[in-house]
Amino acid sequence: MSLKSTQNFLLSLENKNLSEVFSKLVFSGLKFEVLNPTELKGNWSQVSFVSNDKNAQNKEIQNKINTLDFIISQNQKKGFFSIFTDNRAEGSKEDLKEARENQKSLLNIAQKLQRQSELEIEKISLQEFLNNHQDKKVLFGKNLEEFKSDFENGIGKLKSKGKITNINNYDIEVFELNNIDAIIFSEESLEAVKIFVKEESYTKIELLTSKQLFLNLDEEYTKNTEFLNQNEAKGSINNLNSEILKQISALHANLELDLKSKQCINNVFSLNKDNSAKFAFINVSDDEVDKTVKILQDLEISYQKTDWNQEIYDWGNNTGLRAFQSVAQSIGTIDKKETDPTNILAIFFMIFFAFCLSDALYGLILALFTGYFLFFTKIKESFRNMFSLFFYSGLTTVIFGVLTNSWAGDFFNSALFKDVTGVKEDSISPIHNFLLQFQVIDILNSDADVPINRMLNGVSPIIFMLGVAVLIGFLVLLSSYLLRISTSVKRGDYPAAFGQLAWIFFISAAVSYFILSANNYTFVGQILLIIGILGLLIFNQAKSIGGKILGFLFGPRGLYGIIQMGADLMSFTRIVAIGLTGGVIASIVNLLAGILYESSGAVVGLILAILMLLVGHTFNLVLSLFGAYINPIRLTYVEFMPKFFLGEGRQIQKFNPELQHFRVVEN
Repeated sequence: MSLKSTQNFLLSLENKNLSEVFSKLVFSGLKFEVLNPTELKGNWSQVSFVSNDKNAQNKEIQNKINTLDFIISQNQKKGFFSIFTDNRAEGSKEDLKEARENQKSLLNIAQKLQRQSELEIEKISLQEFLNNHQDKKVLFGKNLEEFKSDFENGIGKLKSKGKITNINNYDIEVFELNNIDAIIFSEESLEAVKIFVKEESYTKIELLTSKQLFLNLDEEYTKNTEFLNQNEAKGSINNLNSEILKQISALHANLELDLKSKQCINNVFSLNKDNSAKFAFINVSDDEVDKTVKILQDLEISYQKTDWNQEIYDWGNNTGLRAFQSVAQSIGTIDKKETDPTNILAIFFMIFFAFCLSDALYGLILALFTGYFLFFTKIKESFRNMFSLFFYSGLTTVIFGVLTNSWAGDFFNSALFKDVTGVKEDSISPIHNFLLQFQVIDILNSDADVPINRMLNGVSPIIFMLGVAVLIGFLVLLSSYLLRISTSVKRGDYPAAFGQLAWIFFISAAVSYFILSANNYTFVGQILLIIGILGLLIFNQAKSIGGKILGFLFGPRGLYGIIQMGADLMSFTRIVAIGLTGGVIASIVNLLAGILYESSGAVVGLILAILMLLVGHTFNLVLSLFGAYINPIRLTYVEFMPKFFLGEGRQIQKFNPELQHFRVVEN
C-alpha cells in the first residue's frame, strides 16, 4: 500500500504574471492541485478572488485547439482497435518548445488545411443543391435573409412609383448552405429582383451566379494549395506529412497546457481590495516536495509551507493488483487511519467474476483481448485500469473453467465436435479426454467420474457449489470484520475492536457447535457457544446489564446481526446461478449448431453451424460479461465495503497530465 501525505504551500504572487507562473508550473511536469481558500476556516473564507477577464482569451485558445483537433482527427488511425490504442505523436519537451515558437506558421497551415476541407465539402453540397433545383433560377451570397427583407420592403415602393407594373410574382426563397446562402427565383421574381437592384442601386449584399461562385472557390483552393506547398505541408488533409503532423500535435499540447494553467488562476486570491497582494495555495504529494521547492526558487516565488484544515492524501496502491483500487476509490479515499482494502477486494472480485463468467474459453478470449492491448500495444491510459481488471479476472476465469471443464459450454464433448472430428457418438473426443484430467467437479452431472462428484456420493454438485459460494461469502464478511478491527485499532477505538473480535469469536463458536454436535462433541460446542455469548455481552459497549442484554438481542452484533449475516451470505449464492445460466446457454448454442450441421448437409451444414457458434457464443459472452462485472461490483459495494470502509480521506486532485494528441518522451 502507498498512502502518501501531501504538503501545502502558500505562494506569494505579488507583481507576478499569473498566466506565466502557472504555465511554468504546468510545463515543469509538477503534479499539483491549486486549493480553494474558502475551504479553510476563519478569515480565509472571506478572501477576494483576483478578477481576471480571461473568458475571451480562453475562447481564443479553445478555437485554436478545435482547428488543430480537426486536422489531427483526419489523420488518426481508424477502426475498432484504435479506440483503445494510444496513437499520439511522441516527442520531447524540446519539440513542445519548438512548436510553441512556430505557433503562428503552424496555425496558418492548420487553418488552410481546414479551409481546404471545407471548400471541398462546399463544392459538393453546392453541386447537389444545383442538381436538385435545375428548373429554378439560383443566386448565391452572404446574409441573404437580410437581402430578402430589403427586397420585400423595397418592392412596394417601386410598385407605387410605377417602376413595376406587369410583374405579379415577387416570391423568393432563401436556403442556408454551409458558409453561404442560396436564393431561388422564378423567372418573374428574378425580373423583379433585377429591377430592384438597378433602381435602388443596391450594393449592400453581393449576389453571385453559380459559375462565379465556383470560380471564387477554385481560386481560393488554388491559393491555399500553393501556400501549403511552400510550407512543406504537401498531401491531402487526411494524409499529412508526418513531421508537420507531429508539430501540429505538439502545438495542440502547448495550447492544452495553456488552458490548464489558466484554469489554475481561478483560485488565486487577495487579502485586500486593490488586489496588490496575490496568493495561492498549492498541494503536492510528499515525494514532490523537493521538486516543488526547487521550481519555486527557480521562478523566484516566495512561499511558505502551511497546514490545511483537512488532510489531503495521495493514495496509490503499488502492488500488481493496483488496477482494482479504482473500484475501492470510487466510493471514497482512505486516510492514514484506515487499512487499504485493495488487495483483498481484488482477490474476492476475481473469484466472483470467475464464478459468474465460469467458462475457460470465454475467460481466455477476455484475457487474450485485454492482454494484447496491455502488453503488445500502447494502450490509452484511460483504459489501462479497466483492461488490467478484466485481464486478471479473465485469467482467474480460465482456472475456474479448467477445474469445471467448461470450454464454450460442452463444446469439446458436443455432438457437433464429434461429428466434425470423426469421433463416434458414444466415445470421448481426445481433447475432452485430455481436459478431463484437470476437471475436479462437473456441476451439471452428479454421476460424473471426477473427484468432487465421487466424494459427494450422489448429492447434487449444485448444492456443493452453493455451499462453496456461502463459504466464500463467509470469508468475505470475516475479512470485512478484520479490516474493521484494523481500522478501529488505528483510530484508537479499542472497545469497537474488541466488540468485533467478540463477534468473530461468537460466529466461529456457532459454526464449531454445529460441527462438534454432528461428531458427538456437543458439550465442547456448548461451552464454546456460551463463551461466545458472554464475549458479546462483556464487550457490548452499553454500560448497564440491561443495556448489554438489549444490545445483544437487538444490536448489530446480536440476533438482528445474525439474521442480517444470513441474508448477506445468501446474496453470494447468486454467483453460482449466473455462472450456471451462462453454461446452459453455451451448451444450447452447441446443440443448435449440431442440429444445423446434421440437417443441412456437410458443406452448408458446416457453414450454418459455424455461424451459429459465432453468433450464439458472442451473444452469450457479451451477456455473461455484463453479469460477471455487475454482480461482483454489487457484492463489493453492498456486502463487503460497507462493513468497514469509511473513506473519510481527501484525495489530491492533480490536474490530468495526459495530453490528448502528444506524449512527452524523456530523452
